[in-house]
Amino acid sequence: MSSSAHVLSLYRNFIRFGNRFQSYNFKDYTIRRARDAFHENKLETDPSKITQFIRKAEHDLEVVKRQAAISTLYATGDRLVIEKAPRRH
Repeated sequence: MSSSAHVLSLYRNFIRFGNRFQSYNFKDYTIRRARDAFHENKLETDPSKITQFIRKAEHDLEVVKRQAAISTLYATGDRLVIEKAPRRH
């Protein structure tokens, strides 16, 4: 897998697993932090720095995955006022 495809996959996974958090605060923070980090490093051309960034992103993604799984175990079901209400068909 090329590094650009790998980076895009990492970014998508951050968004996907960030959306699994039950708490709006954690969900919003995780997605915002991922966007900021990837945007901040998108113009990097140094291969060693890119490799470092990818390794850190992989490690951080594993943390997000674990925390999102834990978040689902302790879900309360109560939504905050700022969260969207589920659609009724």
